[in-house]
Amino acid sequence: MDAQGGNRIRLTDNSADDQEPTWSPTGDRIAFVSNRDGPYAIYTMHPDGTNVVRLVEGGIPSWSPDGEKIAFCDRNGEWTDIFVWEPGQVTRLTKNAYDDYSPTWSPDGRQIVFSSTRQDTNGDGSINYKDAAHLYIMNADGSDERPLTDGPDEYRDPVWSPDGRWIVFYYSSADPEGDYGVRLLDPRTGKVQILLTRTFCGEFAWSPDNKRIAFSVSGYRNSDIYVMDVAAVLGTAFP
Repeated sequence: MDAQGGNRIRLTDNSADDQEPTWSPTGDRIAFVSNRDGPYAIYTMHPDGTNVVRLVEGGIPSWSPDGEKIAFCDRNGEWTDIFVWEPGQVTRLTKNAYDDYSPTWSPDGRQIVFSSTRQDTNGDGSINYKDAAHLYIMNADGSDERPLTDGPDEYRDPVWSPDGRWIVFYYSSADPEGDYGVRLLDPRTGKVQILLTRTFCGEFAWSPDNKRIAFSVSGYRNSDIYVMDVAAVLGTAFP
């Protein structure tokens, strides 16, 4: 569809769940997730829906900037880890007793930002699904993992801007009466800016010119897609 939501074209038509579409940087392929052959797996297809190819089991695909690799998540027993697919090879980047997910490449292809529940955020002495997610960064080969956020609050669904200056993410305070919504993080300085105060936002996608962000908002019965103009929201020049 176009930027106004019109001229929609259906690309898949079957009884399976086809979801999580993402364009390759070169625009010649769309990666998506489907259970059409059993377990959820990542597939690619041409922009007109033809030439569907199954790549690997997993979900949440993210293309490398050169369009040659796809970072993704897959559950390995009890925990979810991050992997990278490339033709003829799958490389595991994380391996630990935590959930690591939502990987996104930096525009230069050198790093990957992701969410992880590896901190005991509620102070109960253990790390499990009750703990909040935080943002982490690592080299594209899985080395030099380090946190970008800490504390009891939740940070998830990070996506790097095309110019590399910002990471958009969803924030939720551990305090039931606290703040929540869409935030921007400057990975160089750690500075955070508020974009939107609203619950259940995610699946962020930047426009190529860095000026707008498309995202989903989940409601009680359904989810809708929104687009925000970052400069207009901040009320100042951006970036």
